[in-house]
Amino acid sequence: MLTQIIKFGALGGVGYAAWRAFRRRQPPSFFAQALQTGATEVEAARSGQLRGASAALRGFALELEREHERRNERLVEASGLEIPPPGARQRATLRSLDLHQGAAHDRAWLRHMRRSHREAIALYEREVVQDGPGAVVAVAALPALREHARRIEELRRERAQPVGMHGERWPRRDEPASATWSVAGNEAEAGARG
Repeated sequence: MLTQIIKFGALGGVGYAAWRAFRRRQPPSFFAQALQTGATEVEAARSGQLRGASAALRGFALELEREHERRNERLVEASGLEIPPPGARQRATLRSLDLHQGAAHDRAWLRHMRRSHREAIALYEREVVQDGPGAVVAVAALPALREHARRIEELRRERAQPVGMHGERWPRRDEPASATWSVAGNEAEAGARG
């Protein structure tokens, strides 16, 4: 009798170990991935509000926080899952953002948001193409995610353009100064003088 119990225990242990190994190989569901990403984006948006140098970036970060919180609530309703805290990798990314201040933080934050929104768009598009259980939620979320990506690129371009004391854009190295710059701020006047 004791040998049979030991055999069943050993088989049970092997079966459990095989089940855990199989489960590790399965990628997380769309909902789990989307919630994990969404939770991280809410935290990153809060960082942008606290440490951003640009008023435009801080305002956009506030908007992102609100929109991602609403999206996370919809994902929770559709999936029955809870919003997870950011994972170890996401916490490390958030900590690295928090090491920066001012303009350096803005650049790092925009770089992070650009990458994370590209990944999120790919995740949501994949769910739509595969017609998975989250396809309806993904279709509804994609326009907002694409708009976020567009605005991130817009902010990145604005941050990349050097600005003079009075708000005029300085010329790039490959364009003549008369094409974009004038003390009076009138480009047509600058072109006529150049």
